[in-house]
Amino acid sequence: MATFVPERKQDLVNGRYELPAPPAGSTAAVKIIDMLGEELVITIAV
Repeated sequence: MATFVPERKQDLVNGRYELPAPPAGSTAAVKIIDMLGEELVITIAV
């Protein structure tokens, strides 16, 4: 798990991840939590 936290509330965070491909038929997920605690989960079948 990797975490990026901005130094100030006005700052934006940009991250890029490269991971080995999981086995076919797996599901990959990304969870984003903003400064107010709102969550967004994105999933994709690979």
